[in-house]
Amino acid sequence: MGVKGTNPMKHEIPLESYDDEVTLAEAMKRFRVEAKENTTGGVEKFTPNHRVWDVAVYMDDELIYRTNFQSCDYPKGGEVWQCLAQDAMAYEENTDLADFLECFDYLDNASSTRKGIAAYEGCKRTNEILRAKGIKPIDLAGLFSEAENADVLDVIPIDIDEG
Repeated sequence: MGVKGTNPMKHEIPLESYDDEVTLAEAMKRFRVEAKENTTGGVEKFTPNHRVWDVAVYMDDELIYRTNFQSCDYPKGGEVWQCLAQDAMAYEENTDLADFLECFDYLDNASSTRKGIAAYEGCKRTNEILRAKGIKPIDLAGLFSEAENADVLDVIPIDIDEG
């Protein structure tokens, strides 16, 4: 059974990549976020107290983003959106694979480089999907420039499954 947050319908935060009349709340109606606690292991935790979540973000019922997310509690909407924005911007700022690997320090050994290539491909895919949906990653990243926006995003519903 999932736990749902409340929708931030009263906030009027326009996204530049949408028509000026579209608010953040209206734009976010197109998204759905699901988080399932990963209890099977396979992911190194930051600390023993952290919980690992498999998070999926859908836009217009199409999967646009998937990540392993760690927190000591439940994932918050703002944190999920910030991860999505950072991944899309990581590719935006480092479109060349070699630059990406160097920037994010994935050149230590063959295993690290393989992880870096996978991260690069994931960030590239996220960036391309957002752009194809008419969302500029810089606009999404800009939502986090003010604390009040992150607070708004924290109450976006996430369907949570604790396994």
